[in-house]
Amino acid sequence: GDGSIMMNCQEFATVADYNLDIKVVVLNNHMLGMVAQWQRMFYNHHYSHSVLRGKTDLVKLAQAMGVNGYRIDNKTTFNEELANYINSDGACLIDILIPDEENVFPMVPAGGRLDQMVLEAEQ
Repeated sequence: GDGSIMMNCQEFATVADYNLDIKVVVLNNHMLGMVAQWQRMFYNHHYSHSVLRGKTDLVKLAQAMGVNGYRIDNKTTFNEELANYINSDGACLIDILIPDEENVFPMVPAGGRLDQMVLEAEQ
């Protein structure tokens, strides 16, 4: 996600220095996704320091470190664009914009057992 890529984005400089053919796909919901999901599901949408409303442009960040950067924000052309970028020569970052409140399942609540995993959001 966009939160985790900000913790190790300096590695793009290493990728560029060594001409590594690495593709990085970022699911960008402008949040620390896993933390925000917990806050949404178990703390009634009370977000604390998990919303990333900065002006960071991940495409430009990758390009500044010598790696191609692309953004996908259109569902209609998603499959075609993703395939083109994955099959392109050289390293790249693919910034895929997703809805802010997109969840990831399954997940196990804190202190829970595997047989208590949550498979979907409550409606």
